[in-house]
Amino acid sequence: MARDDWRLRIDLGEEGAGGLLGRLGLSDAHELAKDLERHRVEASEDEGTVFVYADSSLELERARALIEKELADLKLEPLEIVSGHWLHDEERWQE
Repeated sequence: MARDDWRLRIDLGEEGAGGLLGRLGLSDAHELAKDLERHRVEASEDEGTVFVYADSSLELERARALIEKELADLKLEPLEIVSGHWLHDEERWQE
């Protein structure tokens, strides 16, 4: 299985995405960054949507629990949180 076959898509809007990304390791939230690194999870943002990638569904669910806690701490309510898996044969995400 290739790396990053599992994805969590978190639709937050422009302002919310920046705040969450800051907490996911792109700022001074060292404890969360260490937890995500330990679970081999990566995050990126595109136009108000945060994408979190992992090697397995288990790692993604562990990361999701951490992320949901951070969302609550930031008082952010996502428009949508969707888990997905990359389908290699079809070259698309199954959500």
